[in-house]
Amino acid sequence: MMYKIVFLFLAMVCFGCQHTEQKLTQQQAMTYSKIDEYFSALTKLKKFNGAVVVTSNGETLLNKAYSITKDKNSHLYVTKNHQFDIRSISKLVAKIAVLQLEQKGLIERSKTINTYLNDFPYGDKVTIQHLMDNTSGLPRRLDQEYDFFAMEIEETIALIKKAALEFEPGTAYRYSNLGYELLYYIIHQITGKPFVQYAQDEIFDPLEMEHTGAHFYSNVKNLHQFAYYHSLQNDSITEVDHFNEERNRQVNLYSTTSDLMKLMEYVRKEPFVTELQNEQGIIGHSGGSEGIRAHVQTDILKNYSFAFLCNYDEIPFAQIITDLENIIEEKPYTIPKPLHRTSMTISPAILHNYKGKYDVAEFNHKILEFRVENDSLVFYQDDQREVALKAENDSTFFDNPKSTDSFIFQKSDSLNSYDVIMRWKGVDFKGILIED
Repeated sequence: MMYKIVFLFLAMVCFGCQHTEQKLTQQQAMTYSKIDEYFSALTKLKKFNGAVVVTSNGETLLNKAYSITKDKNSHLYVTKNHQFDIRSISKLVAKIAVLQLEQKGLIERSKTINTYLNDFPYGDKVTIQHLMDNTSGLPRRLDQEYDFFAMEIEETIALIKKAALEFEPGTAYRYSNLGYELLYYIIHQITGKPFVQYAQDEIFDPLEMEHTGAHFYSNVKNLHQFAYYHSLQNDSITEVDHFNEERNRQVNLYSTTSDLMKLMEYVRKEPFVTELQNEQGIIGHSGGSEGIRAHVQTDILKNYSFAFLCNYDEIPFAQIITDLENIIEEKPYTIPKPLHRTSMTISPAILHNYKGKYDVAEFNHKILEFRVENDSLVFYQDDQREVALKAENDSTFFDNPKSTDSFIFQKSDSLNSYDVIMRWKGVDFKGILIED
């Protein structure tokens, strides 16, 4: 009991150091201490490097940065004031922009895109709402490699025009970067401004998001503390290029966790709160690429919000989101600990259920292949043998015992075959069997 009292007292003292004008209730102080303990443990394990902010009932519970390194001259080191690229959180900004423009009578979500753009082969089928909902039928990305970074916006749009739809618009879901590239461009055409400039003028500036902006196509120059990208390579944390040929310059936004909280407060108002929340009453979005991870969300029903920005991609991304929700909602969670996965022997008869080629549509239709060799499940890519996998149980397989990366097999909807879930850097991607 004495330990708990001292722990709570220290938590309140530490919190007061950061928020001298705010008094915490005992419950708020305990929530702060739990979140801080959680991210401190992750950082010690080299599983987090970034900034976190949590608010509840309008009060800031935590606003803090966690760095693996103490070297302030290192590009890995960050503070809560660092500006991180937010990647696909820009899609949430686009949704906000569309709803603003609809209120002004400048766009209608039910209209097809040929209302705003010319000469699209599928322009009479795909609506603005389809683009917003990722139900347009457009693939995640183009099936060939291009140097997008060297292209002007119109060149990228010309390539998207040639992309074939993967399904009839409105009949299925496919996360599509291409669909949002079109949406950004439509906003550009309607407003006469690059999308990021519209966002700056109509969203960021009015909300006093003073540390938010864009690398390109914006007249605001407020990038002062950039969080450089990092990834784990050969067991070493390495800085990676934040501008490469896959980066389209049309939308490259950066922000801070504090600024993102201002955005979350904004979407809790109409018309955004009604139009953007999901069935669980949550508005949010994730983003990321090699070396960077970002997430922001607000729970309308339970009245809390959080954001975390990380300039290191070797984090248990989905688990962090779940654990944060559980801590705030006073549900069970586990403090991160070193991972030491153990393997077991699986019957070859079971392994043969999983052999075959799987199409991972959300991973740009990457083909994953599994073969049974010497009573082991072996992973192949592009006909190249990658690794013999270890079995954690009769459906979950891994390579590195210190990593959560896994292949998880589960019965498909038809029950006649299996699907595979590729759990990669904390994010799950589903693969469908196409050849056994």
